[in-house]
Amino acid sequence: MTSEELLAQYNAGERYFKDLDLSGIDLKGLQLDEIDFLDVNLQGADFSGASLTFAGFSYCNLTNAKFHGAEMMAVSMLKVDSTEADFSKAKLEMSRMHYVNLTGANFSAAYLGNSRIKLCDFTNANMVEADLGSAEFSEQTKFIGANLTRADLICTRLNDSDLTDAILTDALFTDDYLRGTLPLGSKSPS
Repeated sequence: MTSEELLAQYNAGERYFKDLDLSGIDLKGLQLDEIDFLDVNLQGADFSGASLTFAGFSYCNLTNAKFHGAEMMAVSMLKVDSTEADFSKAKLEMSRMHYVNLTGANFSAAYLGNSRIKLCDFTNANMVEADLGSAEFSEQTKFIGANLTRADLICTRLNDSDLTDAILTDALFTDDYLRGTLPLGSKSPS
């Protein structure tokens, strides 16, 4: 399916796309609110600047996908592989992510305020200047080696999260929201 075919179906009222290979598809800047992808290969897809409010991604491959500057309010992601995906400057407010692999993903200057995230892996993610205010990360979410330099973590709940070797230089946070978080002594670059 091409981007033109997908857009034509979307404009005709279709919102549910299942069992497709849309790897490398260019959907930059499109309005695709409430679109729902189930078991779709979106490896390398480009959603930069797109509007994806209330979109759903379940059992999808989003490896190396681009969401730079995308509007993604209240997006739902379940069992998605987003390794090395680019969410820089994306707005993911009130989103839900469960069992998502975000290893090496770029969330620099992204906004995830009021999101609920559990059992996700942000190992080695770039979260420099990300705004995670009032988000809740729970049930063993991993930030191993993640760069959270200058990230806003005020009122962010990091319950039972793993911050081993995370970089928290100049990050803003309140320690009363770190229940069960290990280790509390993450490193700062020299």
